[in-house]
Amino acid sequence: MKAIRHKHVTKFNGLNIESSTNSFISYIANILNILLNKIGVKIVRYRSDIDHTSEFFSFHTNNQLNNYRAIRIKEALYPLTSMSEKFDNNSMIDLINEYFDLIKESPIKIDGGGVGVLNGLKLFISVKILKPSTIIESGVWRGFTTFIFDHASSKDTNIFSYDINLDPLLYKGSNKVRFIEDDWFEKTKKIKFQADSTLCFFDDHVSHVQRITEANQLGIKHVIVDDNYPLEQIYVDGWPPIPTVDMCFNNAFRELQSLSWVKNGINYYGNWAAGDLEECRKLVKNKIDYPSLYDECGYQPGSKMSYIELK
Repeated sequence: MKAIRHKHVTKFNGLNIESSTNSFISYIANILNILLNKIGVKIVRYRSDIDHTSEFFSFHTNNQLNNYRAIRIKEALYPLTSMSEKFDNNSMIDLINEYFDLIKESPIKIDGGGVGVLNGLKLFISVKILKPSTIIESGVWRGFTTFIFDHASSKDTNIFSYDINLDPLLYKGSNKVRFIEDDWFEKTKKIKFQADSTLCFFDDHVSHVQRITEANQLGIKHVIVDDNYPLEQIYVDGWPPIPTVDMCFNNAFRELQSLSWVKNGINYYGNWAAGDLEECRKLVKNKIDYPSLYDECGYQPGSKMSYIELK
């Protein structure tokens, strides 16, 4: 078999590539950059809501492979079915396929600084299982999770989306969503909601112990926390929500009350009261760590996320 060299890629029989509609624009930009580089100028195309190299633009177009992937994901997500006795697990494959169709319409298609494709799927399925009457999220960023919650929930669900800075927001939501530029706890005290059918999602990089304690004070039973890294992995996050829930369950380090680490050349220091970890652990009735789904999909697994059922 004879290989044909084209630019920096070796073409071979058995693989055909059809250029995207953006290739002409990229071609012109490359030609202009070659000319402009001679005078020290470079053209850069940038959009904060679209990144055509992100995972949002990489997927199978073969239905048979999509269904096979959905079957594998269903098996991996089986532990989530314990969230509700009323959930029909036979619907899982349809929900998985529904999600992957949904994200093609997402107004935010960029990796980094958000939950990503796979964690978005876990949130979507969790809402379908729990069927909450109210969803409260703290940490909105561009609004991708708001987009997921909005489309996964019923038309009667109320969604309260909190962030201390809503400037990066790209998804404005439907009439179910209310955006609030503030911390969640004090404001939520003034809102009427049915606590036992409310789902809280915390992706705000504030101490999980604090957030779990606050949710418990409001009678909320269902919580999902992002960035739930165990103690030995804290250094992978530049702003971890320490103490994390996982730290509360780590018996080997329960007496440790301070920590220091380096990320990207920056020194970080954390401290907490050991008794707070014990009290937080007592509030937890059930904890489910979401599977990464990397083996099933090949997308980057994103940060560690966990479902917490409070007593």
